[in-house]
Amino acid sequence: MEAAVVVIAGIVAFPASLKNKAIAFLAGFLVIQALNIVRIISLFYLGHWSYTIFEWFQLLSLVRADHAGRPHRVRNLPAMAG
Repeated sequence: MEAAVVVIAGIVAFPASLKNKAIAFLAGFLVIQALNIVRIISLFYLGHWSYTIFEWFQLLSLVRADHAGRPHRVRNLPAMAG
C-alpha cells in the first residue's frame, strides 16, 4: 500500500493533464499490484524449496517495505550457512 501512495504523490506532483494523470495512476496501480503478486508467489515457492532462504527473503521484503527506513525485528532467524 505504501508503494501506491508514493506513486500517487509523484503523479499528483508531476505537471500533466488530468487525463494523463488518470492513465498514469491506473497503470502504476496495476503494475504495483502485479509485482506484489509475483513477490508473494515467489515467497511461496521459496518456502517450499528452502525455509532458511525464504526467511531471509521475507526479511529483505519487510525491510524494503518499511516506509520509515527502520528494519523490522525478526526473532529466531537462523544464520545462513556459507
